[in-house]
Amino acid sequence: MIRAHRDAVLALLAPLTTDPAVGFTVAVGALDDAGKPALDPVPPVTPYAVLRIRSRMTSDRLVPWHGRFDATVYLTHCGRTEDEAAWAQERTRALLLDAVPAVTGRVCAPLAMLDSQPIHTDRDVSPPLFYGVDVYTVYST
Repeated sequence: MIRAHRDAVLALLAPLTTDPAVGFTVAVGALDDAGKPALDPVPPVTPYAVLRIRSRMTSDRLVPWHGRFDATVYLTHCGRTEDEAAWAQERTRALLLDAVPAVTGRVCAPLAMLDSQPIHTDRDVSPPLFYGVDVYTVYST
């Protein structure tokens, strides 16, 4: 169920990620032990975004019987400069805010932004990157 909703959000971002002239990548990431996105050893070319989704249910195996799916989508926008990270954030927001994901067999509510972190500098990586995080809710029955 989580993967189906993640894939639906990725499909909403497809106009941005499938245009070779743009060269934008959305990596699907897990978190490492420090709570930072765990990417391949060679990160994508900037700007890029990292998508993570976490279900709010105790067990996603209960979702088919419960009827509701409620999750949080974290989209981290990364760039070599603050402008690159802001560009990524603006483009993904334009595609996701109030968009309705399509999940087979489910009725989805429009995506709603729960929170947003302003763009910061991550000096723990070399070279330093700029990043900002948008948090959305995804809900379906």
